[in-house]
Amino acid sequence: MSNLIKMEIVTPTGTVYSGDVVSCQVPGMEGSFQVLSGHTALLSAVRIGAVKIDDEKNSTQWMAITEGFCQVDEDKIIILTDTAEIADNIDVTRAEKARERALTRIESPQKEDVDLKRAEAALARALNRLKTASIANRK
Repeated sequence: MSNLIKMEIVTPTGTVYSGDVVSCQVPGMEGSFQVLSGHTALLSAVRIGAVKIDDEKNSTQWMAITEGFCQVDEDKIIILTDTAEIADNIDVTRAEKARERALTRIESPQKEDVDLKRAEAALARALNRLKTASIANRK
């Protein structure tokens, strides 16, 4: 029996990651969970967070994802999410600007006729991208 499990991360624009992995850690709604080969089948909602992927080459990759779902079968993990970005590809300057814009909108919503929930979601996405990039750079 192989200790590898197939994994895909899919967004509306296509497959962002596809490969054999030893394990992955997923940000579930009730907390993060780890999946290994032979894991019990499950379906879980996922939240904004970082996915940690330990691949077959003995290296670790990080991905920033937004909301979606994770389906685990005995031989495959599929994460369906609105967006996913490999940590090494995150434009930190752009994410920092998005964070600042969101904070400005949240701090003075009456001035800019702001949809507060949308601004809070934008802030959460920007902070996640910054955190994921930071984690990946600590290697």
